Amino acid sequence: MRETEPEKYGIVLLPPPDVQDWLQQLNIIVNAGMAHPPLVLGSNHLPHVSLAHLYVADPFALVEPLTRLLQSTHPLAVSLSLLSVDTIGQHTWSSVVIQDTPVLHQLHIDVMNTVLPFETRPSRYRDSCSYDKFWPHVTVGVDSIPTDMEFSFRRVIIDWVALARMGRPYATCDAILREWTLI
Repeated sequence: MRETEPEKYGIVLLPPPDVQDWLQQLNIIVNAGMAHPPLVLGSNHLPHVSLAHLYVADPFALVEPLTRLLQSTHPLAVSLSLLSVDTIGQHTWSSVVIQDTPVLHQLHIDVMNTVLPFETRPSRYRDSCSYDKFWPHVTVGVDSIPTDMEFSFRRVIIDWVALARMGRPYATCDAILREWTLI
């Protein structure tokens, strides 16, 4: 009998509802013309900024240490600064880039260090997207951003953190297991 692959979980920042709606509209524009778009954002695939991805046997074991960490964390003022189109593997990923501030970067490092003892195996995220390689963004789709689409700089306050199951194959936030509101 083949052993099943463990579930991947993420610690994510969730933008406010109006920004989630806007990101979902960008996703619709990016997916325009695709019969079967590979990434459709919505209530089952929430737009998010990843702070950590990990494989863990019991995701609920993360709740207490994350609660301790987040109880002293204040809401984050972040800027959604530009659209980025990057080719990774066989796909072209369209993302909204979040300006990496010292406060956001330190939160990422603190989350990565907090969850490390619970990891059952290394994730690709830890190796290629964390610490000095942290690149905060929200993936809005696959394919290129239409050239006629306007994008305006937005400054938002994010005060919502979640422990989420990360869906396959595109690490979408498909189930929220625990939420915290930053105060």
